[in-house]
Amino acid sequence: MPKRLRRQRPESFSFWDFPALLQFLDSLDVKRSHAPALLRTLAHKLVTAGGAADCDTWEELGVTDQTLLDLGLPRKACELLTRTKPFSSRLGTAMTSADQSTCKMVLDLWDGHKVESVIMRHEDRTTICVSSQVGCQMGCTFCATGTLPMVGDLDPGEIVEQLLLAQRLEFQKGLAPVRNCVFMGMGEPLNNYDSVVAAVRSMTDLGQLGGYALPQSRVTISTVGVVPRMKQLVRDLPGLSLALSLHAPTQELREKIVPSAKHVSMEDLLSAMDLHLEQKTARAMIE
Repeated sequence: MPKRLRRQRPESFSFWDFPALLQFLDSLDVKRSHAPALLRTLAHKLVTAGGAADCDTWEELGVTDQTLLDLGLPRKACELLTRTKPFSSRLGTAMTSADQSTCKMVLDLWDGHKVESVIMRHEDRTTICVSSQVGCQMGCTFCATGTLPMVGDLDPGEIVEQLLLAQRLEFQKGLAPVRNCVFMGMGEPLNNYDSVVAAVRSMTDLGQLGGYALPQSRVTISTVGVVPRMKQLVRDLPGLSLALSLHAPTQELREKIVPSAKHVSMEDLLSAMDLHLEQKTARAMIE
């Protein structure tokens, strides 16, 4: 499996990175049990408050020290509001199609790199397509991202922010909330396994995101076939849907368009998919 790279983080962190938030609360000697209510309350304010789509300060959302005190947090926890922002990324552009069915967002990350997310509006549902990496190592010939250099992984908060930004944009337009998520944007999700799993757990946790959380069965991870991680997903996220980007009927043809296929047989891929089908709680699809 290709080596997973890491980008260097500055002192601040994404508020929506749940593992990082817990560590920060620990550093302040604030009980971790405060975290879910804190996240749930601020998620609601972030989605429903007016102002710019990618607001820069908590104060713009009406979040003050008193907000945290009213939740029962100690005053020392208010340092969170100076160490974090509602979004660690900035909305570079948001381009809506002529028929209003899609909105392509380009996000400027804290280190100057860019990733894309797409809101897809259907009659009965709205879906967000999220990115998990800056660039991709897999080199698939049919994928635009495969031609880009590999820069590194997104952290859990940068992934969750894509969902919350979409929820905010849809709310501001008076449209239905996002209820589905597909990891089919930039990057191979299973090469950024820990961050993707942490992000999915936050995105599907009513305790953290309240009414803006998604059912786990409505989250789909698409992969070109990182077999060990495909098997691990069965244990870590048993209700998740998995889509395998096969793109070829034979091993020989697949190796020509998916370089990583030279190290993974079709039999191993299908065996890993069978594990997901056996769960019965999740969908397993071949693309």
